[in-house]
Amino acid sequence: MRFEPGIHSDLIEKVVAELENENIVERIWQKDYTVWRKEPTEISNRLGWLDCLEVTKKSVDEINSFVTEVKSDGFTQALLMGMGAQV
Repeated sequence: MRFEPGIHSDLIEKVVAELENENIVERIWQKDYTVWRKEPTEISNRLGWLDCLEVTKKSVDEINSFVTEVKSDGFTQALLMGMGAQV
């Protein structure tokens, strides 16, 4: 699959350049709330997703044990729902 921005290519290039010049990706990984706002309120406690791999790795054995238990109880389907949480 190939993406062709067409008439939007100039805008996309401008935005990408701004993201690079402001080190946005690096700042997000550093949990720099100023990417979004000047104050940490409403932002700092919503960046837990950046650590989700490390947090999940700590629970792999527990998760696998739960899956084995649920399968042995006869469950064949699951529905996962979530709305966010502070880690």
